[in-house]
Amino acid sequence: MRLLSDASTDEQAIRKEPLPGKILVVTSCTKDKDFTGVSQKQQLKPEHLWDEGSDDRVARDFGELEAYRKPAGDLYRGLQHKLLMQGVMELRKAFGPEVVDVKIVSAGFGLVDEKQPLPPYNATFADLPASKILPIAKRLNIPQAANRLMTGDYACAFFLLGENYLFSLGLPFEPKPKFPCFFLSGPSSRKCVPRGYPYKFVRVGQDDSISFSCNLIGLKGHLFKLFADQIVQPVPGTADTVLDMQPTSTERLKSFFDVPTPQHFLDIVSPFRQAGRVSTAQAKAQILATQPSLFQIMEASDEPVAKNYGRPMRYFIPDWDDLVDPGYDFENDRGTPGRRKYIDEVHAHQIYPKPNYDGLLFSKSTVEDGPNKTALVREMGIHAFGRFEGPILGDCGAFSYVAEKNPPYETREILDYYQNLGFDYGVSIDHLIIPAFYPVKEHRYELTRKNAREFIELHRTGNYTFTPVGVAQGWSPETYRDAVVELLECGYKFVALGGLARAKTEEVYKIMKEVSPFLKEDTDLHLFGVARDREGDEMRMFRKLGVTSFDSATYLRRAWMSATTNYFTEDGGRYAALRISPVYESSPRVRTLISEGLATVEELKKLEQEALKAVRAYDKGELDLETTLETVLEIDKLEEYNYDQHKVLYRRVLEDQPWKKCNCEICKAIGVEVIIFRSNDRNRRRGFHNTYVFYKRFRELIERS
Repeated sequence: MRLLSDASTDEQAIRKEPLPGKILVVTSCTKDKDFTGVSQKQQLKPEHLWDEGSDDRVARDFGELEAYRKPAGDLYRGLQHKLLMQGVMELRKAFGPEVVDVKIVSAGFGLVDEKQPLPPYNATFADLPASKILPIAKRLNIPQAANRLMTGDYACAFFLLGENYLFSLGLPFEPKPKFPCFFLSGPSSRKCVPRGYPYKFVRVGQDDSISFSCNLIGLKGHLFKLFADQIVQPVPGTADTVLDMQPTSTERLKSFFDVPTPQHFLDIVSPFRQAGRVSTAQAKAQILATQPSLFQIMEASDEPVAKNYGRPMRYFIPDWDDLVDPGYDFENDRGTPGRRKYIDEVHAHQIYPKPNYDGLLFSKSTVEDGPNKTALVREMGIHAFGRFEGPILGDCGAFSYVAEKNPPYETREILDYYQNLGFDYGVSIDHLIIPAFYPVKEHRYELTRKNAREFIELHRTGNYTFTPVGVAQGWSPETYRDAVVELLECGYKFVALGGLARAKTEEVYKIMKEVSPFLKEDTDLHLFGVARDREGDEMRMFRKLGVTSFDSATYLRRAWMSATTNYFTEDGGRYAALRISPVYESSPRVRTLISEGLATVEELKKLEQEALKAVRAYDKGELDLETTLETVLEIDKLEEYNYDQHKVLYRRVLEDQPWKKCNCEICKAIGVEVIIFRSNDRNRRRGFHNTYVFYKRFRELIERS
């Protein structure tokens, strides 16, 4: 592939077609970079680039690394970038070099032009929590530079960015662009992109990866290349009728500029879809049908179970202020007048006869979330504050300082914190080792081990009454094993594995296989952020390998965080909730609909109330399915937002009426309100229901083992 910097001057000067308008392309940096002659250890790391300075990182002098600067367009070697640049070059050959401007969101240097030389660096926004990305992006001037770009003279823009890189833009743009902006991104990124003009969301998911025969990592670049190919020279027999009617590249590109919609873009590239390709779910089902599960492999092997097998296995749920108003008026959407958040509102374990978990996990970063809450917890103690008599585990909340060079706490400070608040278990200070910070993994590994040694030594001599928990971080089965062995040698009876919340089940299995032989009969082992129940056997497998506890808020938070699976059932079913959002004049969504002249506030409020009435009437058998479905989807139809997808999802949940088949306290108390995606008091209650379902399934699986 030849990039712009490789093209000859003569070639760049040639324009075969008149230029109908300019295109802006914004893509992201890739992990794979071409820095020949520079080792990863020598490259610039996040701590060199994410400091508090607001200067232009590109203009800094990086000493010996200056000699290795390379134009950003030539630097990145990821599949998306390669395919994208092939499409860019096709357009430039047809219309001239100025037809496309390429800008790259670099996690080290900000929003840079493809011609900008960059020194060797290793920094990425991948795996960073959303709350950490925008502050770093602002220091790199990414939102500011993006806003300046939006004043350019473009016919349209394409943004080929994943969720974390979308966060860095600080959307919405100010001022609003006067040209359409297409965002090619995964389904989970929909929430990051504002609705209404000029924002155009093009969903790019796993099914598209299959049908277009392209790795998901490179799919966005592949689709742009197909778009460029079809504009420049449609493949005979594959172009849609719109392109067939346009005899020249200029007319084809102009026709797209004239009707700049996601559907038009998809129509142009869709002829390359392959019919009959197996979907992700079907492929997985076929694999599972022909291959034994990990649990079956382990059952058939001669490997002994861990020495601590037989100890109780417990589920801890992280506390994230998930409280609800016990007197909420669902019919009128009104809360109890004068209620106080931490005094009058209730937790899930206060609603159900028995808690749907064995313990609570409080992170220091959430306990000390504001002066009022901090003072209240200190006054009441952690058990009284959580209104929970069972075991409570405390940790430092490593994700809250993941981007810092070192944790912001001292060991003695944390020991006193656990003791003074009355925790049953307290975790040593760790520093997360995730891919975004692999360049400094050795430092974080040694720091976590050092903190654990100091933690138990000071615990022994300090007359502390809580149980100390030594945490291990790592980046391979061997590094986790070595860390756990050291923790046991230090005298810990309770150890934990951190940094695995996003790890695949197979990765956790390999780590536990390494760790398991070294566990003792009285060892407890906790997995941070790891819970599995989809296939049913994972938690039994983990138990055999020595896991005695784990935590996860996944089943709670999917009630409002997932686009398609918000309500779980005991038989393993998952349903989408019906999205009927409140209409507020201050809502960006409502403002967009009004500014585009699509509806008035009064009209939107009427649609909102009619949708709520329809769902309640359907629940009582007073309204038919089709009328209910169309009424609920009226605002979706108005917005042109996921109408077809929601119609399928909503039909399924309305037909099956799963809330009527559930005997949990939430579903019995509020009925159909649990399936309406609207306000914290509904969404959190649905999360409580999901946790009930997960815990019941988990207990049944463990008892069978």
